[in-house]
Amino acid sequence: IENLEDTKPFEVLVDYIISAKEQNLNLEASLFESVIDSMVYDLYFKEEMKKGDSFISDEVAKVIKEFNGKKDMIEEMYKIFKENKRIERGLDNRKNIELVKIIERDKK
Repeated sequence: IENLEDTKPFEVLVDYIISAKEQNLNLEASLFESVIDSMVYDLYFKEEMKKGDSFISDEVAKVIKEFNGKKDMIEEMYKIFKENKRIERGLDNRKNIELVKIIERDKK
């Protein structure tokens, strides 16, 4: 992470995850966790993620909205992520990246 501004999407996503879980919005929490996982992979394996058409951090930073603590905001952000082709493709394509496969396998 090069500067503090780069950490903002992570911080905002964590707020979404915590609030979604508190409100039993499990589908939404799961998607947000998947996005944050991919962003962490982007940090550590930037070239591999770009090569595999899975780099989503820049797109997330563009579309993420500051969280206001309300349920409808969680649902709106979920919809934005689901409808964003770049993010959806990146999340889907990461399953094909060897480093990610190894990490995901080890997490189980």
